[in-house]
Amino acid sequence: MAMMRSRSRQLATYITILLIGAATLAVVLPLGGDITAAPQGPALGAVDGDGRTCLGDRIALVQSGVYTDFHVAGRAGGVAGDELGARIAHGTIDRRTGTGTLTGTCARGTERSGQSFVWAAEFDRGSKRVRGTIDVGGASLLVEIRDAVADASPSAGALSGNELAGRIFLAVAIVIAAARVVGGLFSRIHQPRVVGEIVAGILLGPSLLGVFWPEAVRYLFPPEVTSVLRVMAQFGLILFMFIIGLELDHRLLRGSSHTAVLVSHV
Repeated sequence: MAMMRSRSRQLATYITILLIGAATLAVVLPLGGDITAAPQGPALGAVDGDGRTCLGDRIALVQSGVYTDFHVAGRAGGVAGDELGARIAHGTIDRRTGTGTLTGTCARGTERSGQSFVWAAEFDRGSKRVRGTIDVGGASLLVEIRDAVADASPSAGALSGNELAGRIFLAVAIVIAAARVVGGLFSRIHQPRVVGEIVAGILLGPSLLGVFWPEAVRYLFPPEVTSVLRVMAQFGLILFMFIIGLELDHRLLRGSSHTAVLVSHV
């Protein structure tokens, strides 16, 4: 009788999980199907029109969905995420129409340096161009931004083979050292070493080191290095999961298999 009641509770639990999952999908999928992705602008744009007197000749775009930031193009080519200059404009755009209002301050070194402006921008979904009118100092300036990546030198700011190899080894050495040190500290306070290794990653990233010493983060983890580290991280994760399976003692699952399966499904 006790076993039957236990099985009935298990069955009721799984039925509840399935019902909650089905209800969630019934709500989320229709909502997700109605969402239109925001049009994207060029990561590095060449500025045409009178707006050059405010934005400069080139401008870099950092965009996350509807949230849009324009920056001065950086020294190493100006592509988003690669040594960006000061932020010029920011705002949001409408997902469906691609139109929005951006506010900002004209870039230094331009004719209208330091003047505040309002930009009625329009993102073209097909060509990735950004058009609009900039209202600054009582004047309306027409501006169009086109993709300038093709015009940029492909080697601008790029690391050579030997330099890239050296940067990768340096980054790996720092990552391993930080993970060992912080992981060891966490072990001393009776916490899982892997949690300390995760904290080490946070300390070396933009959350801490990037705030107080952004130049170090850009030097240690440029885009070329982080792309290689991502591949290495995938191999490391595969090896880690393989070792976990290799060292798993199936005897530990006896009497607790239902709990493990139920927790994973929830």
